[in-house]
Parts: sequence; structure tokens; C-alpha cells
Amino acid sequence: MEAEEPTTEMDTVRDPEWHASAGQPAEPAAPSILDELVARRDEMASEDHELVLDVPGYKVRGVNRLAVRYRYPEVGASGLAAMERRAIESGSDEAIVSMQIDYLVQCCDEVLGRDDDGALVRLDPNPDAGPLKFGKRLAELFRIEVPEESRAPARFICRRVFSPGFPETGRWEGDIVMTDQSRAVQAWLTRIHEQANEDFSGD
Repeated sequence: MEAEEPTTEMDTVRDPEWHASAGQPAEPAAPSILDELVARRDEMASEDHELVLDVPGYKVRGVNRLAVRYRYPEVGASGLAAMERRAIESGSDEAIVSMQIDYLVQCCDEVLGRDDDGALVRLDPNPDAGPLKFGKRLAELFRIEVPEESRAPARFICRRVFSPGFPETGRWEGDIVMTDQSRAVQAWLTRIHEQANEDFSGD
């Protein structure tokens, strides 16, 4: 018995994308507003917000060897606002400097090096260690002695990275450079906030 030849009707059942009357593939349905919103949410969630800045002064063989990768801080906008408010209410110059340092400490994702080609590399020789931040491990690797009376070790370590001559001179000679970097981080955070507002307002 010969096999039955498939009919047009049978083909239509087998391939729902085929529009039998027109003999053309059916047009895909337009995405709904909900589909578009979910897709945009996933797109925003996957965006990689980071800022990499070199730390001036650490140039070796023509390459600036020290860099810091910054990301949006865990403390969020409210934590940053509280940090600024405390500094402003204090009104002292030292409080303002501390706030500038705290921006760098809070946003630091990892302190990194650069190889001869300028590519970012990890500094911590321990492959199992987490990201190197402005903390105890960085102080050990950079041989920074943190005073026992220091109430904010991370702040002290960060400031020392920018002012390597402090033990000899007693002056924070890198504060201007450090402040410039902090302002760059603050401007970057502002751009993130502005973009988020635009995304959610639809402008």
C-alpha cells in the first residue's frame, strides 16, 4: 500500500507557523507592553556599571601600574546621602576630606594592577582570596602600618595609597589627587542615578 501523500491541511497541522491561505509563514505576534517592560528590566539588570581609574604616581616602565575598579556601593543612595550629611553638619575641613575618602572606600570593588600591556591584573598572589579592597589585606601587601588608635582603618589605608610619603613627611601630599578621584566617582554615581531616573520616567 502506497504511503499517503501529505495534504495541505496536514502540513498546516504539522507547522503552525505556516499560513495556509497565503502560503507564507505567519507573522510573529508583536510583543506586548509587559513583554517590553520585562525585557528592559532584564537589560538594566545585566548592565555592568563600573568605573576603572588609575592611581597617579605608580608608573613603572611607562605604565601606570595601580588602578581601582569602582562599582555602585552596597550602602546605596541613602547611605551616601547620610555620609554627606554628616560631613556637612560637621563643617570641618577634615570631615569633608573623610567624606571624599569614604566615597572611594564604599565604592571600591577591587584594587588592581596593570601589566606591561596596560591590561588589568589581580594583585593578591593568593588565587583563593576575594577582591582586594582598601582593608587589612591591602595594608599587608603594600606594607602600610595602620596606627592602633585608628578608628577608621580602611579610610587610613586608602589615604596612604594616595600619599605614600606620609610616614616621612607627615603630610597628606596626595589629598588633592585623591579628592579629584573621589569627585570623578561622585560624578559617575550621579550619571547612574540620572540614567535610572530617565529609564523609569520614560523620558
